[in-house]
Amino acid sequence: MSKSNLKIIHIHANNYGGLDKKNLPTTLELSLLNSKKFKISKKKSTYNYPITKLDYKNHKSKDDIKLSFND
Repeated sequence: MSKSNLKIIHIHANNYGGLDKKNLPTTLELSLLNSKKFKISKKKSTYNYPITKLDYKNHKSKDDIKLSFND
């Protein structure tokens, strides 16, 4: 992905897949944007995911999987 023009602009852990032995989600949903067609900031996200009123559970009776990123 680092050599591609496609850049990740949003991420959501699909809670149907659950977590692996390292407590990481087994299924991710990614939204990508072509950086040749749109200007994209290189600033790293400070959001914690899921984002309220943007992301919704895939399996309604399971807890959503929370994601956060640290340097």
